[in-house]
Amino acid sequence: MKKIFKVHLFSLICLVALAIGGNNVYADVNSVNQPSVESATSIENYNSNIEGLRKIDFATLKSIFDSTSEQSFTIYFGRPTCYYCRLFSPTLKEFNQLLNGGLIYYDTSGQDFDSTAQQFVFDELGIPGTPTIIYVKHGQILNGWVGGGTTAQELMNYLYK
Repeated sequence: MKKIFKVHLFSLICLVALAIGGNNVYADVNSVNQPSVESATSIENYNSNIEGLRKIDFATLKSIFDSTSEQSFTIYFGRPTCYYCRLFSPTLKEFNQLLNGGLIYYDTSGQDFDSTAQQFVFDELGIPGTPTIIYVKHGQILNGWVGGGTTAQELMNYLYK
């Protein structure tokens, strides 16, 4: 009886050890030749990706929301120090190409982003943070996208539906 008990106990211990330690971990072969997240999201890469966007100041931003404006605008709110903005910047570059260079950029770390600008952007416009893209027509926000996680074409389809 003791012998059977020892055999069963030994078998149980082996099964538990196998279940706990039997998992294999494999390296991701595709990550070997890919740039690191740090280099892909550098401020230099961000600036390169957004260089085709038309940068505006706060006075121009405010004028876009003049109720007499007949034009439509697509505005990106971001900043180089925002990690998620940097991650999203390749998509912004492609999105700007889809808009034929029509994406406007307001830098929320610019010198004119003072308390008045912050109150306007966050409180009056309701921009929750960066990155954010809004579509404005006749001085009214018609649609917007907060964060990344989308492609340029999906963004185009969503904003202008």
